[in-house]
Parts: sequence; structure tokens; C-alpha cells
Amino acid sequence: MEYLNYGATYYPYLQTSLNYYYTDDSVTVKAFNYQSFAYKTATDGLIVGYTGAKSDEPKVNVVVDSTIAPDVATFEFGGSNEEILIIKLQADDKAANVIVTEWENFSDKKTFEVKADGTGAETVGEANTPAKLNTLFGTQIQTAITVTYTGSESDAPAVSIIEGELDKVKFDFSSDDKTLIIKLKKAGPTTAKDIFDQWSADFASAYKKNFEIILVNGGTPIIASENPIDIVFQQKLKVIGGQQGIIVTYAGDQADVLKVNIVPNDAADKVDFEFTDGNKTLTIKLKQTPPTTASEIVTEWGIFTPKNDFAITENQNGDGSANITTMDAPSELSLVVVRAYRTAPNGLAVTHKGGSGDTPKVTITNGSDDTVTVTTAANQITITIKSADQITTVQDILDEWEVFADPKHGFELKQDGDGSTAVKALDEPANLINPLPLWYYKTANTGLYNDIKSEISKKRVILPPSSSMAGVYARVDRDRGVWKAPANVSLASVTAPMVKITNEEQEDLNVDSSAGKSVNAIRYFTGKGVLVWGARTLAGNDNEWRYVPVRRLFIYVEESVQQATEFAIFEPNVSVTWLKVKSMIESFLEGLWRQGALAGSTAEQAFFVNVGLGVTMTSQDILEGRMNVEIGLAAVRPAEFIILKFSHKLQEA
Repeated sequence: MEYLNYGATYYPYLQTSLNYYYTDDSVTVKAFNYQSFAYKTATDGLIVGYTGAKSDEPKVNVVVDSTIAPDVATFEFGGSNEEILIIKLQADDKAANVIVTEWENFSDKKTFEVKADGTGAETVGEANTPAKLNTLFGTQIQTAITVTYTGSESDAPAVSIIEGELDKVKFDFSSDDKTLIIKLKKAGPTTAKDIFDQWSADFASAYKKNFEIILVNGGTPIIASENPIDIVFQQKLKVIGGQQGIIVTYAGDQADVLKVNIVPNDAADKVDFEFTDGNKTLTIKLKQTPPTTASEIVTEWGIFTPKNDFAITENQNGDGSANITTMDAPSELSLVVVRAYRTAPNGLAVTHKGGSGDTPKVTITNGSDDTVTVTTAANQITITIKSADQITTVQDILDEWEVFADPKHGFELKQDGDGSTAVKALDEPANLINPLPLWYYKTANTGLYNDIKSEISKKRVILPPSSSMAGVYARVDRDRGVWKAPANVSLASVTAPMVKITNEEQEDLNVDSSAGKSVNAIRYFTGKGVLVWGARTLAGNDNEWRYVPVRRLFIYVEESVQQATEFAIFEPNVSVTWLKVKSMIESFLEGLWRQGALAGSTAEQAFFVNVGLGVTMTSQDILEGRMNVEIGLAAVRPAEFIILKFSHKLQEA
């Protein structure tokens, strides 16, 4: 008989108390589940912001309603997910400031925000259709200020906002000048305008370390943040003129297609700028008398307005001496993509910032002496470490990188963790990857790193019931024996079944009316926890093999007897051998009976063993070398139902 014909199945899947095992290398951060959106009616008009899921499609609509009181605005929300903000005005001649004032008194803002752009004096007109809010680049409307940075592709600028110790706003920079630290006022709220005004008063352009603070809309209090905010990620850029040239960047709507073009200035012998294609193409006009250097373009750009979310800076690793030449056609700005690789935990971290089509690689090879060298090219960094018989530390490589004077081509080398792991040669070049692995954020954005770790720790391993049931079988076998049903037993490290099964649903699982198969339920009971609540085999309609303990008992007896009687192989097939076999089996079965594995008040009622000529064998069996043993067992069966009968004796009159 095939044992699997009478196997057992259990349902449903189980949620355990176990956490997933992972390393920071095995987790990649693909996307954030939130996004900031914004819409501006006009310069000095109204800005509508929204924060929500990336899949949201927030919109704003302005309608005229004659029933609204003068100089009053009301707000409603439309759409199935309340993603449309409806602003109602008595007439379409109200300044943005009027709407902002009413919004400040409006309590149920959902995740929208309404602010004034600039002076807020521009009137807001009626819209024929709801206007879609655009995805923001590099800033969130709620901050009320935009912090920008112009520098090398390999830089990793950030802004940190902390509580200050003075009654005015102060600014500081990190040791590498790549993090701007904004210290808020000690007393009272610090508004965006406070920060902007103090920044303008304290700093001349030479001391701003390539940072700039722009006032998006005034009056909003700024809250201190525990962790720096990476401001480089969602940005588009174009490098022109190589290491000594310029970088053109853009921070605006993520869906925008941005281009830059370089042409001669036909009107005058000076550098000039022009916007076309709805301010999405920036044309740089060079002097009539060549050459035009990168520094000259940056200088003229500094006094040119409006800039329409574009920025032009010198490549930070260069001196702006490159001669900029014309382009054959407008060139599209590429989205800045950060890619990373590390040799090992606490090893060397290699990062690269470049275009979406870049394929950066790192090659690490052994040299022939005790020196370390680094070379870079487009999409390639090669690190030659010490000879194979010597140890190369992370600091050895960083020391060489510190004095590296050649163009870095977007690469950056840093220490991961404490840098205690030695760097070894790679068998082949390694790809820098994006989405970024979790370890990257441990230093780049510690707050995000900790949030992700916290969320992962909340995830519990969900397993099929087979692993838990294997443990239950082993535990019941050890404590009671195979004849005890592996049911009404709690499951260790299981918090809940993934499906809640009712009494009525279990009746259908006990015996399926169509296929006749039985499924054992795992259920949660208040005060008891998660219990195995079934002990049937798949043969739910089979009277002999319906129950798991019965089938397992017979398997146990069959295999035990077979092993115990192997001594009789090649023994004389005569009555003396038969008696030995019978006595051994009866002794074994009596032990099971005394343990409660077999039913019956006496051993004779519990089992029998037959062996002998004319009983289990014929002369032909003996001639052919067969010894047949017949065993009968009165197996105990589990009580699936406990039926109670009650009667009440009525009080006699």
C-alpha cells in the first residue's frame, strides 16, 4: 500500500512570529510610496500642494458661485478618493491672498496645502476644467523654501534642519561643505521667510558653498528634522565642456522634457539666454567673438532672470576654463541616477551619479607592490590595490582618492560602516546598481534607513502549515506516541492562521462532498491560541484509514516488526523460528497496548499474532522461502465529537 494515498493535508497558511533574515545588500529601495505634487496659477498667484501616493492624481478646480459671500472662499473635495480640491469664489477677481486667508481657517485640509506665490497679489480666475497637480522635483511644497545646490555630479549635498540655541536663524556647513545646516530660532516658530531673510543678510555668494535658499511662499513655520534630507536625487542635468565646463540642472516637474541648446548670439557680442518650448528649452547664446568660457556663462547667468527652474554652474572639480562651443541641435537633460556598490559590509563603498543610460562599473585588481592607484574613465573606475600577499585597507584607498586630481566622472569612494573589512581583488568588473541597496542609506539618509529597517522588522514570515505540522508530529510522537492524534495541539511561533475558519466551514473541510477528501483545519481559539483542529487523512470516507493516528500506528508497527524480525532471515523456516517471531511481536504489541495505543480491556482483545503452517503459510510458501506473519490490531480512534445529553427535572407542584 502506498502510504501517500493516506497522507494528510492542513489549511490555511500560517503567520509566524519569525522575522525575515536579510542583509543590507539583499534589500533594494525601489521607490517611495509617497510623492509631493504642486500647481501654481501664475506668478504671485496661488500654489496648491498635495502629498500622497505616487499613484494619486490630485487636481484643483476654481469655480464661481454667486451664493458665496464677498471676500470669502469655500473649499470642497471631489473625486472618488477626494483627490480634487474645489475652490469656490463669488467672483473670479479675488487675489490669491484672500484664498490663503480662508484656507488657514479651514480645518479639514486632507493632504492638500494652499499658499501664496511671492506677493500673492495676482487674482485667481475660474477654471473650465480641474487642473492636474504636477510631480515635484527635489522639494516639497510644505517646506515653503527650496534649497538648491550646484556642483559636481559626484557630490552628495544634503540639508539638515535642527533646533538652534539663539533667538535668530543661524547657518553652518559640514566639514566637507556638502551639508547645509539650518539652525532654527530658539524661541517661537521659525518661518520660511525668517530663514530666507537671514540667509540673504548673512551670506555673500562667495560664502554660500554652492548652496542657495529660495523663498517659495512666505509664512510657513519650518520644523526641525532629525536627519539630513538628500536634495540631489530628483534632478535633471547636462554636463557641457567636460571637467572644466558647466553643468546645466533643472528642478521642476518630473514629467518635463528639458533641453539645452548652444548657439551664437546674432544680436550682440555678449553671452545671453533665451527660453522656448514653454520654458522647457534653455538656449545659451555665445559671444560673437570667441572664445566663450564656462566661467563667463556662469557669471552672466547669475544676473539673468527669470531662470525658470534652471541653474548653470561650473563643474566643481574644474575651474571653468573650458571654451564652450555651439551645438548642432538641442540636447536633452538626463535624470540624475545614483548607483552604488560595496566590496563587503564595512568595506569600500563606490557610488556614481550620472544619466539613466549610464552603466558604471568598478574593477579591483592586485598590483605588484605595496602601492594603491585609482584611475577613472566614463562609466569605469579602476582600483589597483596592493599585491595579493599584502592587506589593502579601505583607508589605503581613501588616502589615494583624497589626492586624486583627475576627473572623477561622477564616481565617489567612501567608507562603509567602520571600514574594518580589507579590500580584495574582484574576479571580474562589478556593476554599480540602482535601485539602491539598503546599506547606501545608512549614511546617506539615516532616517530613511531606520524607517525601512523598522518596517521590515514588522513583517512576519508566512509559511505553509507543513513545517509547523512536522514539528507537531515530532512533539506528539515524543510526548505521547504515534497513536495520539496530532490535534488539539498549539503551534509554536505561530501568531495566527491567514484565514479564519468557522465551525460551518470546517464541516465542509472534514469531508468534501464532491471529492471525498478531508482537509484538517488550523484555527484560532480565544484564550487557547492557534490549534491544530483536525486529524483526518485525505481518505475522509474510508472507515479503516480515516484517521491520521490509525494510519501512522499501522505504519509504525509494520516498520518496527519488519526491522525486529530481520534476524529470522535465513533461519530454518520451522516452528521454533515461528515461535520466536510470534513471541517477539506479541511482546512488542503488549507494550503498545499497556501504553494505550490499542483498544481492548485485555491483550487478546487488543491484538493477535498468527504464524505457522496451515495458519499463514502453505507448503508451497515454505518451499519458496516465505514466512508469512498475520497481525491484527484494535487501534484506538480519536474522539472528534463529544456529545452531551442533558435533562431537566421540573419541580413538582
